[in-house]
Amino acid sequence: MDGTQAIIHTGQSGHPLSPHYSDLADPWAAGAYLTVPMSPEAVAAAAPRVLRLTPRREAGAAVRP
Repeated sequence: MDGTQAIIHTGQSGHPLSPHYSDLADPWAAGAYLTVPMSPEAVAAAAPRVLRLTPRREAGAAVRP
């Protein structure tokens, strides 16, 4: 699946009030595509950074299995 190409000219959400709504309109109109990484290795290689969210455990809270 690595090497898959796609483009959505109205952005991921398709919401007209999104500031990113028309980010891909020009490449779409020119017939361009974006290559989408799919495998974990390809995603890690393409990622400019990683945001890792870890829930905070409250003091005295029960730990669920």
